[in-house]
Amino acid sequence: MHDAGLFRDERVELLDGEIIAMSPQNSPHAASVNRLAGLLIPLLSGRYSVRCQTPIHLDPYSEPEPDLAVCLHDPDDYESGHPTPEQILLLIEVSDASLAFDRKRKRVAYARAGIPEYWIVNVPERIVEVSQRPDRAVSRYRVSRRARPAELLALPDGSSVRVADLVSRR
Repeated sequence: MHDAGLFRDERVELLDGEIIAMSPQNSPHAASVNRLAGLLIPLLSGRYSVRCQTPIHLDPYSEPEPDLAVCLHDPDDYESGHPTPEQILLLIEVSDASLAFDRKRKRVAYARAGIPEYWIVNVPERIVEVSQRPDRAVSRYRVSRRARPAELLALPDGSSVRVADLVSRR
């Protein structure tokens, strides 16, 4: 339907066979996405692919567009197909208006697909909600925690970033 031009001016994503309209980005959301990209791309480029607001392929019924995806390096930059769960190391959603959706529907979909780690940059609370160790059988993560601004979070290459550098400065 997308290729046929049915969603020309709409931002949508496919999740569990449902076409979901994406909310327009407000300034804090856009600033957070740009901050994340500006921090992670230089840290991880060359060894990993850091994709910003582009589709991933979870299954035939789900092609969400997370705000950032850290994937295995691909020589053709995934031109032949979107990254699949086996190629995805970390997904990050910046969340304010979509917090409930990101905590429920997306977290379940990402756990079911076996995504090893999922972060929600919670804009209103200035924290990062970290989900790890997916249990595909029950579509949930075994480990979930709330990381505060003073904490460090490990990246796939073993380096770390401060939560304070990921969240809004307000």
